[in-house]
Amino acid sequence: MKHQWKMILCLMMALLMLSSCTQAPKQQGQFAEATQFLGPTDLPTDPPTNPPVDLPNTNIGDDGTGTSTGGGDNIFNMNPYDLTGDDQTGLDAINEEDYIDTGLNNQDGGLSAYVDDSQTYHPYAGSTPIPLIPVDAPTPTPRPSLSFIYGSYAAAIGVSFEAPVGWIVDESVSDVIILSEPIEQIKEGQQCIIRISTMPVDNTYSEDDLKTEVLTRLDDIGSSGFDEWKPSYTSTRYMMGTKGVYANYTGSLLDGTEVGGRIHYVSSESALYGVEIVFPRGYKDDYLNIFTKIRESLTAI
Repeated sequence: MKHQWKMILCLMMALLMLSSCTQAPKQQGQFAEATQFLGPTDLPTDPPTNPPVDLPNTNIGDDGTGTSTGGGDNIFNMNPYDLTGDDQTGLDAINEEDYIDTGLNNQDGGLSAYVDDSQTYHPYAGSTPIPLIPVDAPTPTPRPSLSFIYGSYAAAIGVSFEAPVGWIVDESVSDVIILSEPIEQIKEGQQCIIRISTMPVDNTYSEDDLKTEVLTRLDDIGSSGFDEWKPSYTSTRYMMGTKGVYANYTGSLLDGTEVGGRIHYVSSESALYGVEIVFPRGYKDDYLNIFTKIRESLTAI
């Protein structure tokens, strides 16, 4: 009997222990290193919002420029590739000489802000995209080049040269010969006129003096009859075996006619020689070929 009570007591103790293990509460978060959450455990229910930033009020106009009303620098005033503010009217207006403005050079000798528009549709950041020509747009018929038959001229001013035959010669003014294109050959309402002049000078006529002569003639021509006038910078080129000074120009006359021209002066053998040409702007290359022929053939006699 005593032995049975011991057995019953052991069974009851075993049941009590099993019951206590089954009902024991689970311990959560005892091994923090085993969880995938690496942030703080006490996050607020609603995360804070970022405070608003007081940005300057920038108004951008239709022309792509902007004015700041809230303080600070405006990025549209600091574009290093925007050259539109520079005065480009002094560049070679005809571009026949591939002139490069040395005013854009930096101290190291390189171009400080050169942009090749032909290599990109967007010359600088923020520019307006260039519209593409529709595929079905008609292709303009290319204009055939003008051709001239050249002959020799001997002028009373003491020079000889080659120029188109059949042109009108005027030597009524001393020290000047003027060749005019025949009326029936006029293009775009502008007659091509060539003017060759000469005057005695001393042997010390310098390059600066030649430049002064060119600039004076540019001022004389552009001071009357033009609604728009764009002279180029001066440059140097040989004529009659001596380095001279020349410049180009383009412009619109008061009646809307578009013209172009060139002036070239050189000092040789105690004389100052000047060659000028004016022509319809749309035929620039054709008439500058005439100027080249005169420059290469001009000789003192």
